[in-house]
Amino acid sequence: MLQRAGLLITLLLAVVSLAWMNSLPGDSELLDGVIENSAGNGIPRKDKLQSDCHLRVIYVQVDRNKGRSPSLTYHTFGLAQKEYFYPASLVKLPLTFLSFEKVNELCKNAVPWLDIHTPMEIIAAEPCQTSMKTDPSTKDGSPSLSHFMRKILVASDNPSYNRLYDFLGQGLIRDKLMEKGYKRTRIPIRFSDCDKEQNRYAPYIRFTDPKTGKIHHLPARMNRDTSHLYAKGRKAGKAYVENNRTFWKPKDFSNSNELPLEEVLDMLIRFAIPDAISTQEWNLTANDRAFLWQYLSTTPKNSGISEYADTVKFPRHLKKYFLHDAHPKLKWSESLKIFNIVGLSYGFASDVSYVVDLENGVEFFLAATVIANENGIIGDGRYEYEKLAFPLFGRMFNRIYEIEKNRKRESKYQFEEIRTALAKPLM
Repeated sequence: MLQRAGLLITLLLAVVSLAWMNSLPGDSELLDGVIENSAGNGIPRKDKLQSDCHLRVIYVQVDRNKGRSPSLTYHTFGLAQKEYFYPASLVKLPLTFLSFEKVNELCKNAVPWLDIHTPMEIIAAEPCQTSMKTDPSTKDGSPSLSHFMRKILVASDNPSYNRLYDFLGQGLIRDKLMEKGYKRTRIPIRFSDCDKEQNRYAPYIRFTDPKTGKIHHLPARMNRDTSHLYAKGRKAGKAYVENNRTFWKPKDFSNSNELPLEEVLDMLIRFAIPDAISTQEWNLTANDRAFLWQYLSTTPKNSGISEYADTVKFPRHLKKYFLHDAHPKLKWSESLKIFNIVGLSYGFASDVSYVVDLENGVEFFLAATVIANENGIIGDGRYEYEKLAFPLFGRMFNRIYEIEKNRKRESKYQFEEIRTALAKPLM
């Protein structure tokens, strides 16, 4: 049943699939109201947010019956827009999931002693690659996939993203995402100065079992098939700056990463509530899931990573954009947990979150992206994140949380898996 009055799409387990992305009708009146009430004090009205800032929002209500089976109701705003948005660090979420999957596949089929904590060495095989044999930010000085993941999930670390890219390789990333139905997602590049050709190559990697000394070699690789990695016509902005020169034309993102808001949200839902999705879930062990619950929600200071202890440089809400300007009671609530991924670059701001209030039984998904770039020049470093993006996200979050807190539910969910994971020492 589709009704504009709420864009009610109640997706029961038997019929939920990626098809929802292609069948959503117009904007939700519920979100229309939320966005209209967020205007003022520097935040434009709804029509300008859509036309000039290309705001997109997806809000997903979660309901569980007495048997605790979930159903999802989607509300959307701005998804009909075709303009490209730069995903920035949102691409770190699928690479994290795919890295878990590859480790589990290797462990099952070839290397039973391998896990995400196994010490590793990365040895450059081509120009633009960098070797890494030690990591002073780890307790034992050894690089590991788990530590790269920690730094990605806690502080959105770009070099760690590049290391997961090295581990997976360009072709495998593309193939695995296509297998899972993410046909619009394209991740052809690292966050580095590597050019289009250099990003095709992955370095040599060596894993060593600390108990037995056994070694597993992952050879240097090249992706020979570059199909479905690039999309022409992906442009944004009025002008862009490159090498200290301003070019008065839109910036071409055809060779850049692309990750639609609908698809990255689906990736998070597949992890958070796999029994609400009928399509293929992520291949994760119980320990993998506990690790993700911990590091998707923790703060930099509480992450156990010494370089993030500086709360000025790495504030509590560094990676929680919806909480930057949220109501103080929400901002500092210990029962409120947000499991999320963010993106911030070129004036594009995004947050994709699974929100849980353990004490009040509240749970919902909220995903949003907006362009905070008044002058339209990409690359000049003059963006309105603090003036527009974060206040807007915080106001939307405040209103949606109130809706959720006052919404009647058939049963109060206890979040046993999350509580158990968060009660454990950090992995």
